[in-house]
Amino acid sequence: MISSHLSPVPTGMPEVWENLISDLVLIKDGMGNFWMPSTTGASLTNWNVLNGYQVYMSTGCTLTIAGTLVESATTTITFPSAGWYLISTYH
Repeated sequence: MISSHLSPVPTGMPEVWENLISDLVLIKDGMGNFWMPSTTGASLTNWNVLNGYQVYMSTGCTLTIAGTLVESATTTITFPSAGWYLISTYH
């Protein structure tokens, strides 16, 4: 499970993960949205700094994110129903 205190530029999943595409199997968020490099029509298309993500890799890798620092002193987190949630954490 991962999150970031940076908002990637650009935010598209293909661009964020472009250096690891060959080792990436699946990314999904807490709402069941997913992105797989080999699949078209995925429901997860952009990195959202408010989300946490589950990532499945075929090998060990290091993801480097370049972008804008999230500097919000307060963030409201809404849990609209019972169940599990994945949320981002800021440093």
